[in-house]
Amino acid sequence: MIRYLVSLIVLLIGIFLINFFTGGTIPNLLNIYSFMIIGIFPIIFVCILYGIKDTVSAFLILTKNEQNNENLLKALNFFKLFGKITWITGIVAIIIIAVTMLVYLEDRNGLGPNLHTILITLLYCGVINIGVIIPYSTLIKRKILK
Repeated sequence: MIRYLVSLIVLLIGIFLINFFTGGTIPNLLNIYSFMIIGIFPIIFVCILYGIKDTVSAFLILTKNEQNNENLLKALNFFKLFGKITWITGIVAIIIIAVTMLVYLEDRNGLGPNLHTILITLLYCGVINIGVIIPYSTLIKRKILK
């Protein structure tokens, strides 16, 4: 669990340093619509498929001294599905936003905000995968192999 927290801190520091050195600001990285699409919808979707109890169990599997391979495999499958749903949700959101952007093709004022939302949506997909899904999956696989 300590390795996971350290990797998450390093990821966040890296994102903010890249943003700082390129002249960006923190509000440039925040978009409530992208967060709702990428941060909330996939969790709700997997909660519906797996149930709230199994979803919470999958996230807490690393805090327990779980030795049962069946539970570990269930949690690993949960995170594989969660990763797929996150990227598919991001792609669908990007297509919807791109269609909206094409509607505003003649009005240049609508292009910038929509392009920003597309890029932030991709960023959030990547951060969720790098910050949550990949570390959990890797640590669960290591527990299975022990």
